[in-house]
Amino acid sequence: MFVIKILLPFLYCILVGTAYSMAFKRKLIDSLAPAFFIQIILMIVSGIVVEKLSVGIMLGVICSSMTIFAKLVREKSFDAIKKVYLNEKGTIEWAVIMFIIMYGVIFILNVGKHYNMWDEFSHWGWFVRESYQNDALFCISEHRFEHKDYVPGVSLFEALWCILSLKFSEANSYRGIQMLQAAMIMPVACRIEEKKYRNSWDKIVKLIVNSVIVFGIPLFSKVPFYHTIYQDLILGVFVFYCVWIVVSEEFSNYSLFVFGLSLCNMIMCKLTAVAFVPVLFLLYTIYHHKYSSKSISRINIWLGTIIAVVLSIVPYGLYGFYLDKYNIGGSAVQGYSSISLKKIVDVITHNGNIAYQAVVDREYLRALATDGLIGKLSYIWIILGASAIVFLLMLLQDDRENKSKLKLISLWILLVGAYYAIVMYFMYMVMFSEYEAAGLASYSRYMSTFVLTTLLIMAMVIIRYTVSRARFIPALVAAILVENIVVLFGADQLLPGVLTGDEIWNEGHIDYLNGSLPEGADLMFITSLADLEAGRLSFYCPDIQFTSNVYGTQLYDEDVWSKQIPIDEFVDEITEHEYIYFFSYDESFKDLYEDAFESENVIAPGKLYKVENEDGLIRTTVVE
Repeated sequence: MFVIKILLPFLYCILVGTAYSMAFKRKLIDSLAPAFFIQIILMIVSGIVVEKLSVGIMLGVICSSMTIFAKLVREKSFDAIKKVYLNEKGTIEWAVIMFIIMYGVIFILNVGKHYNMWDEFSHWGWFVRESYQNDALFCISEHRFEHKDYVPGVSLFEALWCILSLKFSEANSYRGIQMLQAAMIMPVACRIEEKKYRNSWDKIVKLIVNSVIVFGIPLFSKVPFYHTIYQDLILGVFVFYCVWIVVSEEFSNYSLFVFGLSLCNMIMCKLTAVAFVPVLFLLYTIYHHKYSSKSISRINIWLGTIIAVVLSIVPYGLYGFYLDKYNIGGSAVQGYSSISLKKIVDVITHNGNIAYQAVVDREYLRALATDGLIGKLSYIWIILGASAIVFLLMLLQDDRENKSKLKLISLWILLVGAYYAIVMYFMYMVMFSEYEAAGLASYSRYMSTFVLTTLLIMAMVIIRYTVSRARFIPALVAAILVENIVVLFGADQLLPGVLTGDEIWNEGHIDYLNGSLPEGADLMFITSLADLEAGRLSFYCPDIQFTSNVYGTQLYDEDVWSKQIPIDEFVDEITEHEYIYFFSYDESFKDLYEDAFESENVIAPGKLYKVENEDGLIRTTVVE
């Protein structure tokens, strides 16, 4: 069974990758990402139309199998398959070997890994598990968790990986997102011009150097790239992949197809991706307007791109109608319902209607200039530095067209870097609460999206456009990356969980609650401010209605979690639930609320009670 769990996802990748390669005459390494994108869209559509994700998966498998079969029958030979896996000399493509190695690495490095970041427990993990268990889009789950209106694209691929692995596990969801990321990054490492290398060893060294660069760069992010299902960084990879399609594909119907397909999946990854659509549209059209063959109509380039962009939004529109069907409302963070023209005008004019705007202005500018996102390098310096490096590489070019292309890429990084900073400023001002905006909630995560895009573009330029007299540059970059990753950055992400001590957090409490409470139990979970994240236990207790609160006096001025309310309100609030569990509590809690309980010595860590309101006091019955 263990071998089957390893082989099934691998065979799936081979099946859909081979079918796409044969259908569009592309190498396997260039086919995996778009093949995965098609599968995600099939799952979204089947989830909406027939409310069964498995139908979309079966459609993907059947269509892939029929494509391969039809091609073999038409050609009456296996030459089409040989072209996918073998080079002109009849030996296996190095890119195919790289895929096999990458698949093995992704499997091994996630052995024993568990979720470790808050949002994985509050919603991202729920998305995957509910999709897997219900064979349906997570938005219609009966369980209670945050942000049911989020777009489902990447979470569906993670669920697919769990289905192929015959089990939902946190490690399998990590493998899913990492395989999707790798599929978008590997083509850059494998794009090698045969004529530049004397023998196979030269190509192997080049592949290793390229791989170290493109897969090492994400380790510099403040957000763990190889140990999270957060989607801030994979959004950055999606944006980069769209840029890669622009520069690596000549203008054609296929180029428009894969560009639109990539945009569609980017939008279905995270709603903030919408902000990147106009700048990617402009890059695609301007790039091909300038550098495509003169025989291609420029009107066709612009019209074709407009059509591709419009079609890319269709699945998002369908998903929006589906949410409306089930009356699933917008979330506090990623919904756009809070945006209005009046708010935007208030932000632009600084008319005083937003009382905390001056605080956000000051803190946001300070963060852009000084908050380190890579070591001590802030957002501004990263964007300026990356743009400058691409510009310097442009100066080394002998080919005039390559010079012009790199100049455009350098300018795009600079302008989009500024544009994204402005977009995020408006998001803080119109979509976040005063507390979140003034504190720049999740600033590092949000800004790391375009930082990663920028670094991957820079890596692509180094790999793709390094001239022969400066061939040492990629090797030098790879060496510097390895040195800094080992000494300064998150190399522990590349170790299996069994070596890093990954474990399910507070597993004893989880087993106790699941074993003691009936299905559907309504629980008030009391915790101290220091143990605020204990609320993540709710992820492991899906059949318990979990409410986590901190009661007591504020411990500092910005403490927005501690609740201090009158005893009668406390009694009413607690007895709205069936049970109470004291995970932990602050010192002030006992002084403030001990008299709210009918019996003495009730408050103690690890105690679980059934509760009811008895004459204005909380009557407790011990749950054994």
